[in-house]
Amino acid sequence: MHTKFPASSTLNYQIAFSEGVTSFNATTDYEDSSLARWTLYSSASPLVNPDYSLNVVPELKVCSYVTEVKNGAVSAFLPKRYGNAIKAKLARINIEQI
Repeated sequence: MHTKFPASSTLNYQIAFSEGVTSFNATTDYEDSSLARWTLYSSASPLVNPDYSLNVVPELKVCSYVTEVKNGAVSAFLPKRYGNAIKAKLARINIEQI
């Protein structure tokens, strides 16, 4: 069964496998209330192995978001696989002021 949305629809949604969540909190010298873009790069593929272990691939840009600096830090939630990949040095987060 397929659901058809009207052409004028402005729906914005995501469908994802709930694998758990982790977060990061990176301190920065940027002023509070300024905007920063954080970008996640990872060698952990978005596709998991059958046993849910990390599938290692060449590094790719996973996502990039703009956020506000609060209390001298940039923070966000990530799927647990990328938190595990950061711990394993298979992923990194780049933060730049905008």
